[in-house]
Amino acid sequence: MAATPGGFAPWAVLTRGDGQLVGWGGLYEDPFDPGWGVELGYSLHPAAWGQGYATELARACLALADEELEAPEVWAFVHPDNTASRRVLGRAGFAQVRLLPEKDRILLRRARADNPGERAPGSMIASPSHRACARDHQA
Repeated sequence: MAATPGGFAPWAVLTRGDGQLVGWGGLYEDPFDPGWGVELGYSLHPAAWGQGYATELARACLALADEELEAPEVWAFVHPDNTASRRVLGRAGFAQVRLLPEKDRILLRRARADNPGERAPGSMIASPSHRACARDHQA
């Protein structure tokens, strides 16, 4: 994993069997649109959709955010029509904050695991490019 000023950056997502590259994902702070804090983002090749890579990636990223970075919250963006990524992120504990019409995205937030009172019930998340996260391991 390459270090950034925040101490984290996206990783490659590889298939379990043959180690083929099927996408990227991780935690990051967007240098082009700063101010959102730690974000979870991912993009997977369509052939990898529905195989659990996004779920595994989200779990690994949130464990890193909680245990190593001690981030109080993690944010994500999802295109309103991306129901698969919204489900993945909802199961990971993200809750919808609001629609950002200027970005054509839904903003989602997930509070740190040791602060469950901060979490909103329900949940949804992701983006057309499948924003999420990964650890330094094969998915």
